Amino acid sequence: MKKKVILLLSILLSSQLFMGCASQPQEEVTECYVTLEDGENSTYCPVHAYGDEFTFPEGDKNAEGTFAGWVGMDGLHQPGEKIVSQEFMTFTAVYTSPDAGTILALNSQRGGHFSMNSNEAMELPSPYEDYEGESHDDFFDVWQDQQGNTYEGGQSVKVENGDILILKAIYSTDYSKAYKVDVHLNVDSEELDYYRYVKKGYSIPLVVSYVPQDWKFEGWFDSKTGGKRIANEDESFSPTKDISIYAHWKKE
Repeated sequence: MKKKVILLLSILLSSQLFMGCASQPQEEVTECYVTLEDGENSTYCPVHAYGDEFTFPEGDKNAEGTFAGWVGMDGLHQPGEKIVSQEFMTFTAVYTSPDAGTILALNSQRGGHFSMNSNEAMELPSPYEDYEGESHDDFFDVWQDQQGNTYEGGQSVKVENGDILILKAIYSTDYSKAYKVDVHLNVDSEELDYYRYVKKGYSIPLVVSYVPQDWKFEGWFDSKTGGKRIANEDESFSPTKDISIYAHWKKE
């Protein structure tokens, strides 16, 4: 059967966003404590005050597919379920297809979720593929479903047509399972330096987030001066031990 893969959504969520949005009815709203997104042209704010109770509505009955619920940073919510707004919250409608299985991968630890559907096996995302540029003392370990089964990032999973598999990202501080990567931009300021624990067998992107004026990036090395080249610009790196990585520069 011809593979049919449709990326439904890839949305990063943050409690510091959505300070304003379109509203129903047509009145000006300066703050939106709960935002609902159901299609490209259907965004509205049913809650405008901190601490107000909110009941999730039904999905769009005219939408293609079967409504599965409202997904947010804390998981999937069903119509009729009540919450109390504690911060700026956004929920997106998720629909399943009778012709494909759906995977919903929630990463509340880093504030994002992914949804995919296909009638063939799908490759689970790896959170390590996202550039973070900041230090974290925990690291992605596995994806876990509602029955407690675990999956690795990059693993292929087949979901039956019409079904949905909901996964949650599990993070760990068991450093015996990971390597520590210290990334140094090797410039006058150390503010852009960071470290990241990487689970054994995974890769992280090495992104040049800053280029000093009149300098040219020459690559990532395992020593502040000299040393062995680790990667070129924006390449991924798979550590095999704890390591410090330094950007090298050449005067233009």
